[in-house]
Amino acid sequence: MTTAGADDQLRRRVREFRREFVDHLAEWVRIPSIAGDPDHRDDLPRSANHLAGLCRSAGFPRVEVWQQGDTSAVYAEWRADASAPTALVYSHHDVRAVIGEPWRETTPFAPVERDGRLFGRGASDAKGQVIAHLWGLRALLADGRSSPPVTLRLLVDGEEELGSPNLADLLEAHADDLACDLIVYSDTSLLDAARPAVTTSVRGMIGAELTVLGPAHDVHSGAVSGPSPNPVADLARLISKLHDADGGITLPGFYDAVTTPTPEQRDQYAA
Repeated sequence: MTTAGADDQLRRRVREFRREFVDHLAEWVRIPSIAGDPDHRDDLPRSANHLAGLCRSAGFPRVEVWQQGDTSAVYAEWRADASAPTALVYSHHDVRAVIGEPWRETTPFAPVERDGRLFGRGASDAKGQVIAHLWGLRALLADGRSSPPVTLRLLVDGEEELGSPNLADLLEAHADDLACDLIVYSDTSLLDAARPAVTTSVRGMIGAELTVLGPAHDVHSGAVSGPSPNPVADLARLISKLHDADGGITLPGFYDAVTTPTPEQRDQYAA
């Protein structure tokens, strides 16, 4: 079969699986795996075990649920020929806390389908992407292939919405299991419904807590507020100095490890 014919057949399989895909996604979205919420502490391992079952049904020979701080991560592995490269798919199954205002038409954890879209907390951040990987694999295997063409490893984080405070320890503890030639991260963007954005890197973040001290009690605005230091004003001045007029970050050493794009990368961005 030609490459074009194989692509058409794969796309046909994907379309055939669409109803099954949406139904399984909706079932998973119903589990309120809210990160950092004590009232939903039990829902995070329940969500992880639900995903582990989906991975097993997709054919992964090795599936494990790993303790990750107060929550659970899911690991799945399907080894190919020793000469094949290894791809690691990273995503997450925890979701953000619910703010009621945007959810007037739909209950967050009772997903509904309207106009070809599934509405529910986590449907696109990022349970939908995880299931898309699994059902893409199932479509690939539907026509007689016994295993994926590469060694496939899947790591699904259980605390991404909290900044993954325990992920570094998890990576260190399972370094051999997670070794790979390529990492695929699908919690990114779509240009439109038919075109995923090609995301080559994402920004990190630095968290800091800063305490600014001022007078121990309120001072009279007319008598001493001028010469008396105002912690709010001091904090505002400090924050304003974090960036220069062009938006550059002014923290000393911040750019020391930042690389300059190569001409090839600039051409790729332009294209």
